[in-house]
Amino acid sequence: MTSHRIQASLVSWFGNTTAHKPSPAEKTGENNDTENEPLPKKQKVEKRFQSDWLTKYSWLRFDTSLGMTCHVCISETKTNAFTVGCHNYRHSTLVRHMKADDHNSAIQATSLRQNMSTVVSKVLNDKECAVQSAMLNIYWLAKEQIASSKCAALMELCMLHGLSFPKTLGCDSDSMKYTSHCAVDDMQDAIANSFRVSVTNKISASPCISILIDESTDISVTKKLLIYTRSLNSEFDVETNFLANVQIPDGKATTLLETVKKTLQDRSIPMSKIIAVGSDGAAVMTGRKNGFVALLNKESTVPVIGVHCIAHRLALVTSQAAENVPYLKKFQGTLSDIFYFFKKSSVRRERLYALEEVLECENVTYKEIHSVRWFSIYNALEAVFRTWKPLALFLESERVETNNSTAKGILQRISSYKFLLVLHLLMDIIPTMTRLSLQFQKEDIDLAALRPSIDAVIQQLQYLKEENGPALVQFESQCPKGSCEFDGVPITSEAGVEKRFSNVRAAFLQNLMSELECRFPAVATDVVTCMSVLSLRGLSFLSEDARKHWGTEQLQNIIDFYSHREKTFVDAEETLREWAMCKDMVHQQHYPCTSICQLWQILSSRHPDTFPNLFKIAQVAVLLPLQTATVERGFSVQNLIKRSHRNRLSSERLDTLMQLALEPPVRDVSLAPAVTKWRSDKKRKLFC
Repeated sequence: MTSHRIQASLVSWFGNTTAHKPSPAEKTGENNDTENEPLPKKQKVEKRFQSDWLTKYSWLRFDTSLGMTCHVCISETKTNAFTVGCHNYRHSTLVRHMKADDHNSAIQATSLRQNMSTVVSKVLNDKECAVQSAMLNIYWLAKEQIASSKCAALMELCMLHGLSFPKTLGCDSDSMKYTSHCAVDDMQDAIANSFRVSVTNKISASPCISILIDESTDISVTKKLLIYTRSLNSEFDVETNFLANVQIPDGKATTLLETVKKTLQDRSIPMSKIIAVGSDGAAVMTGRKNGFVALLNKESTVPVIGVHCIAHRLALVTSQAAENVPYLKKFQGTLSDIFYFFKKSSVRRERLYALEEVLECENVTYKEIHSVRWFSIYNALEAVFRTWKPLALFLESERVETNNSTAKGILQRISSYKFLLVLHLLMDIIPTMTRLSLQFQKEDIDLAALRPSIDAVIQQLQYLKEENGPALVQFESQCPKGSCEFDGVPITSEAGVEKRFSNVRAAFLQNLMSELECRFPAVATDVVTCMSVLSLRGLSFLSEDARKHWGTEQLQNIIDFYSHREKTFVDAEETLREWAMCKDMVHQQHYPCTSICQLWQILSSRHPDTFPNLFKIAQVAVLLPLQTATVERGFSVQNLIKRSHRNRLSSERLDTLMQLALEPPVRDVSLAPAVTKWRSDKKRKLFC
């Protein structure tokens, strides 16, 4: 009884007042075995790696064999589950690792290292920019032919302008850094070497090259050989580059050949690439047996063409034509006497300038006639032509006031009627020849343009032989036959002066035309002249029958020139077949035929495999060094660099300075390769 009371109180305490009702099975006494069996276990789901975790966690890496790894911890040599590979593919695992101290310390170390790398990189970049700016200053000094000793002053000027790069180089300290002659020389060498590498690469890429050489003497009486090259790029464009200025012991052909061979060998350029040599036509260059070209041909597998500079030849035309006319030699002597009369007297020049201002004439300086300068007579002639009146009045005053015999003699000559006739005649002739000379001195002169230009000049000379030119017409209108003065100045005349002038005129003009025909023959069989047919100029004006045979003779001469060697340069039969095909194609497609280079640029781009033999000949034609004016300009640069107050420059330093002076302007040059070369030459304290 007591136990029942206790049980009832417990039930009421827990709030369960519902009595247990027996089930039907319990009532009937049945037993269900299935209720006694255990429940089945829930299957375990396999965790897999989620690819989007790689995007969410930048430090995470995954490999099917290793599992999940942390590249930050691995790079910092940490030891945890993510450095050996974790296969617990749960997101919570990644979160725990991300919050772990080991991982956070690795992140901080990596960040510090990257920041340090950025700072160091910026410092190094600033230093490289400073070096490049210093090199730009040094390059500018070389371009302006200014001594390297002025580098320190230029750096100081840059600091005064507030530029930062001198301070980066340490130039704000008591001792200027990177401004000594050794430091400047190092930078000059680095810049020059980067240019040399560029030129060498162009030459190596060219299928063949031509060279332009000439010898001269500098101010220290040191013999020099100047070498230029002409190379061809992939677009059929010709480039002329300065190669070297080399000191030589003598001017013998064997010496020149050995010097050229060594220079090319130092640049890893094979001698077999040379197909033509341009020179001034001196015997040491063009001698048939022992000249430079002849010696080179003995060693070359392909015939080398020797080209006499057309500008030199034209200058010889004028000098030889005047040589056989005695009065013209006397006339040239008068021009020289006028130059020397005023050369060393500032008083005379100032008095002449004052007189020219009163007469409202230009102040013109009288020029000297140089035998080595092409058509220097034109400048001397023009100066006298433009200032004849003030010159005559000044000489008259000198004769009266000082009784100067030189002034008296010059006045007597320039105030003669014959002198004035010849002066105006030459002002009709010499400018025509000078314009032709300037055309021949162009770097891109085309072989096909030579003959038309020469024919036009010969036609002009023939006209002047029969008719008066503009200058002579104007003179005769102002000073008719029998006049006693010209432009208000008394002149003298002699009996029969017109006839003597006519003889001078006819002789000089005839000599000019004869010399032009002799030195530039209209019909020539030499290989240089024959190559002009490659422009196909005038092809469109020919009939079909005439077109079939046009240029074949000249092309055969070219083939014969290259057939005298064991190594075949072109296939004769294939070349003639290609020639016939080329003429038809150019005529049908209406390709331009004014320039060899332009035409073969088009053919090489549109028909690269159609004319293989003609392409070889065309490459030679466009590379022919027709003029050596480029070399003469190089010697002018040499003389601007090595002057009287810099006459101790070594040959190597002069070559380096010329390399810089002849390269592109400062604004167009990139000095980054030079900085790289300068840094790699030796360990630089600036970058330590």
